[in-house]
Amino acid sequence: MAVSRAPRIYISAGEPSGDAHAAAVVSALKRRLPAATVEAFGGPDLEAAGAVVPVATGELVFNTAMSGYQEVITDPSYAGQVITFTYPHIGNYGASAQAMESDRVWARAAMS
Repeated sequence: MAVSRAPRIYISAGEPSGDAHAAAVVSALKRRLPAATVEAFGGPDLEAAGAVVPVATGELVFNTAMSGYQEVITDPSYAGQVITFTYPHIGNYGASAQAMESDRVWARAAMS
């Protein structure tokens, strides 16, 4: 007796227009194969369509400040972006409630 498995599909979209096109494909796949697992390297459109995006993706931006990383990642203007800090010692002085620009982290990811 054959064991039936739900299909596992991998998709990659490297730019915003690819994310939108791939999201349409994922939506169609999910309608046709509802049990399918779709994993993707992509952005918010793919996630909204039902794909699992296991890594943080977004617009890559650079920040050259020598301090203030907490202010940057909680600043709403960085919403959905992956922030690369160029100063080598970011994060070595702790965090405080007074340094928050808002009540949550808006950045999609931060790298140093």
